Amino acid sequence: MDSDDETRRRLLELLDAAHSFDELERSFRARIGTVPSPLLEGALRFIDAGDASGLDPELEERFAQVLSRFVESRRALELAGKLEAGDSAEPA
Repeated sequence: MDSDDETRRRLLELLDAAHSFDELERSFRARIGTVPSPLLEGALRFIDAGDASGLDPELEERFAQVLSRFVESRRALELAGKLEAGDSAEPA
């Protein structure tokens, strides 16, 4: 299992390398099968449910930057807006 620092570094690389929201989601899902970690699970929970409670401030900031690039994806822009507004979870 990777350390939290190594997992964070890899997540940041995946965020930076993605060219679309779908590509980002696929790359995260591909990693979860090989390297389970609370950081990766938190990132996927954010993508799936809008729950940013599993993201640290560095990941929140990078997610907001990267997601706002994906103007073709309404979901990506919604998630970026949640981070920018400080809203960590969608209503139940």
